[in-house]
Amino acid sequence: MPQEDYVDLKAILRLQIFVLALGESKHYNWWKCNFLSPTGISFLQRLYPRAYFWNAVRSSSIAACTIHDSSIGVGNVFHLFRLPREIDRALREIAPDDRLQLMAESQPVLGDKSKLIDAIKSLAGGEVAKAQPGPVKVGSVQDMTKKESIVRMASLYSAAFLNDSKTFPYFEGQRQKNVNR
Repeated sequence: MPQEDYVDLKAILRLQIFVLALGESKHYNWWKCNFLSPTGISFLQRLYPRAYFWNAVRSSSIAACTIHDSSIGVGNVFHLFRLPREIDRALREIAPDDRLQLMAESQPVLGDKSKLIDAIKSLAGGEVAKAQPGPVKVGSVQDMTKKESIVRMASLYSAAFLNDSKTFPYFEGQRQKNVNR
């Protein structure tokens, strides 16, 4: 597969941040927390002056993962908040300068619902999905880092938020074979 078919991992992180913020109680109430709201950020800033933003993302991710898991199921499926180990590790290893840049570009839009939706639409690259409530299979786990998969997820999430429905894009993993010991 040509390299240009694969997305920059920062696009996955951007999509996570924007979906997390919109899914919180302050906006669409998909999960019951407000870590990425201006109030949540301000509170965490006092507790974790250097890591407040990423603590907010991590805390909100736990709530989002729980809701996605209860809607999709767990096992051989992955979603934006339950990533394969290799992708999750790569996201955590994004360079500090890149993390600072992501934080700086994300924070100003967190409290503004329409700016957050515009940010997700931007990641969708103009693709407009029909709102599809519930779990929606996007592809296999090998497709997760492809640009077209990120575009599809962004399009599904933006359609769901705009139509006040909940969608849960997911990817199927490979079943692991039983190993006799």
